[in-house]
Amino acid sequence: MGRYLAGHAMTPALILCSTSQRTRETLALILPALEADVVIRIETALYGATSDELLERLGRLGPEISSVMIVGHNPGLEDLARHLAAGGPKDDVARLAAKYPTSALAVIRTAARTWDSLSVERGQLERFVVLSSAKP
Repeated sequence: MGRYLAGHAMTPALILCSTSQRTRETLALILPALEADVVIRIETALYGATSDELLERLGRLGPEISSVMIVGHNPGLEDLARHLAAGGPKDDVARLAAKYPTSALAVIRTAARTWDSLSVERGQLERFVVLSSAKP
């Protein structure tokens, strides 16, 4: 995942990460591919969060945050991605609708002007990437 992020110049302004061991290990793997000044918040409430809880958490972000990455858990993260992505590349939307597996990355762009105005079915799925954890 780190190589993919580095190869596509993708660095969020903020990373929200669950406190679980697995999500923190995932975060450690992708950090070398990100800019050094990315803000990271490890949050207990993300562990087992529903899509509504994740949407509420995003709604509390300030206007200084231009982009965010959530390193979390299914089914909440999968449901959130499905709910936010109303359009985008047909094949990617279909794959997202079918399954959001471990090591997946959904890049969703929205026209919402503020995080608290973010709502379901208003985003565009720009990319849906599933990487094999078995690859070096």
